[in-house]
Amino acid sequence: MPSALPHPLRTRYVVLAAVLLGALLSGVASRWFLSRELVFEATFNHAPSPWNLQWTPASPAIPPNGRWLLLPQLGASPAGPTDPTLFSAARLRVVQPLPWYDVSRLRLAWSSPAPASVEVHDAHVLTRLCGYRVDRLNLPDPAAEPGGLLFLPPHHRWTDRVFGGLAMVVVLVGALIVVRVVAWLAACWSDWVDRPAIWARRGPRFLWRGSGVLSGVTGGVRFPARAMAWWPRNPPSRFFRISCFLLAALAPVWLMSWAPLIISSDGTAYFWVASDLASGRGLASFDGWRLPGYSLLLWALLWARDLALAISLTHAALAVGAALLAFALVRRRAPGWPAYLAMLAAALDPMVMLWQRLTQTETLSTFLVLLCAWLFVLIRDRLVRPLDSRRAWLGSVALTAALGLALGYASITRGNFQVLAVLLPLGLFVLPSPAPRLRRSLFAGALALVCGLASLGVIWPWVHQNQTQFHRTSLTVGPGFSRQLQGWQNGTIDWNQSGVMSYPQLLDMIERMKGGGFNEYTYSQVLLASRAAPADALPYLKRDVIGAVVCDESFARNGPAHARIAAKAMLSQLGWPIDEPFAFRHAVHGWLTGLIFNPLAEPITLPNFKLDFFPRPVRLVLQRVIRPLVDVTRSPNSVAAGLWFHAWELARPLIALGMLVGIVRLARQRDWAFAWLGLCYLAHAGALALLVFAGENRYSMPLYPLMAAVALVGLSPRASPSPKIANHEAARY
Repeated sequence: MPSALPHPLRTRYVVLAAVLLGALLSGVASRWFLSRELVFEATFNHAPSPWNLQWTPASPAIPPNGRWLLLPQLGASPAGPTDPTLFSAARLRVVQPLPWYDVSRLRLAWSSPAPASVEVHDAHVLTRLCGYRVDRLNLPDPAAEPGGLLFLPPHHRWTDRVFGGLAMVVVLVGALIVVRVVAWLAACWSDWVDRPAIWARRGPRFLWRGSGVLSGVTGGVRFPARAMAWWPRNPPSRFFRISCFLLAALAPVWLMSWAPLIISSDGTAYFWVASDLASGRGLASFDGWRLPGYSLLLWALLWARDLALAISLTHAALAVGAALLAFALVRRRAPGWPAYLAMLAAALDPMVMLWQRLTQTETLSTFLVLLCAWLFVLIRDRLVRPLDSRRAWLGSVALTAALGLALGYASITRGNFQVLAVLLPLGLFVLPSPAPRLRRSLFAGALALVCGLASLGVIWPWVHQNQTQFHRTSLTVGPGFSRQLQGWQNGTIDWNQSGVMSYPQLLDMIERMKGGGFNEYTYSQVLLASRAAPADALPYLKRDVIGAVVCDESFARNGPAHARIAAKAMLSQLGWPIDEPFAFRHAVHGWLTGLIFNPLAEPITLPNFKLDFFPRPVRLVLQRVIRPLVDVTRSPNSVAAGLWFHAWELARPLIALGMLVGIVRLARQRDWAFAWLGLCYLAHAGALALLVFAGENRYSMPLYPLMAAVALVGLSPRASPSPKIANHEAARY
């Protein structure tokens, strides 16, 4: 429905709202966009190394921390031996990052309390906004004390909030511009697809009103838009429909014919848990880190004589089921071409296809996501129809309980699906219906409650187990560990933290990094031996605690770097191929080693571990799956799969753009169910990007068929609006 406000007035109010929201969020924005540096010039003379810039936070909830000064001029470089004492004066300019939080004590300390001569000539704190200097705070001369110098700690000034608020306003206005452009593209698409003038081959009126650049962009979609406009008049042929079903059914069979079932590094952990369950250890076998959803599936398959074949057939059945669910989902709105294209998108997406040959959670997750989406739309459609019988009421309750169980199982399969477990029940209650009534609203709220309780019934045993064993009321023990893994891959970890590592530990780690082979898991092992690791805690609880400390401190020292990574991670989760950081796009290539990119180093389907690493019960299970491996990466099938993989990498950003445009069109048509599914995809991507800084596109891969389904429904002229909107549009012509 058009707004009652004139267009210029609407724009002013929107900009004013962005300014007010930026002012309210200025404190949060300063953490993301501002960074601080302590800069001082000093003459060091007979000051024993190592030198440590220490600070104590004003908040007792934040542990003390600091930085070791690795200055080559002082003989403290890890590249060479460390001189215990300076025998000649050296005047240096020292630049060290400071955290965003307030500190109550800032001290430059050296290794012994012996008298030393360190004269500070100038000390100030620089504030940078996204790397650009915006403020300077001069500090008084530090006070001498045994073994160090005590600086007057810098404090947050009102200018920090001003600059943070300005940065947030710029971000919000930029987001509004993006939304406006997407809405404009949606309107242009509607002009091409939905208007009878286009079917009568008359030109659209927007082409001559818009700017040259935007009109050129819109003109670029003219041919596919015209093709889509003819979908209602040219339904798919019977041959095409049968071919789509055959392709969806035979694609997993084709994969099984040439691609081996590879036990990935994560897959060994799932087999380990399945073996423990088979031996009767129960919930006590869980370490708090790996979720049990996929392990429960493997445990159910352990009865099979040929375990590898049983897993392959199960993955194939899940893949075919996911394709059929995508077809059924889109068919509720667009039963022609879009429904069959959605089925092909779910069946032939190369990432979804190739992951069927890995012992990973993604194949099961894809099926569960599409099952939840289909049930959600089915329940929403029942809510907009009259519920005039007890059977209709009970049917809606049963479907809602099934949705809750599916969401719960999806959450214990992959922890990031907790976003869906919150948003889909919420959507049942908050989304409007064509005829809102109190009775219907209460029933929708009851359905949301049933869905939430059913989901919680599946999740709660694992939460209770973590509370009992690890004293953590959460689904997983390891959000801090996950952030540490992602931070190392992204290059945002500041590993020079004197509150975490001693000076010898830091130098030893730097030497190991020079030797190569040092990765995020090696770093986590180093952190287990650090001074900040809690004593007498279980391994993954230790990793979680120390990982959170390291990541929180790294974020406090360099928020702008994390903001850039979060923006890139959001684009990566939307399908954009991001080459830097390396893990965002190319980590998937590493997972598919042995299938389409490079041959495995070991000629067996367990490439990353030796069998001696595992206990005997786990070893016996793995031996039932391991097969000799022949190099298939040079076969015609592998080459074809690789070309198909790269083609979809280029096409996926266009699908994401189609989803964004489709969300706007669906909202205009009052198809809130599918619009909500698209928003759930965006919320899932945003949670991964902002909370964990995870940009590896594998995490959003189970939702790729859902993204394609929303795009096809949103862009299709056969998307079904509510009767009220349909009558309004018909009256205009």
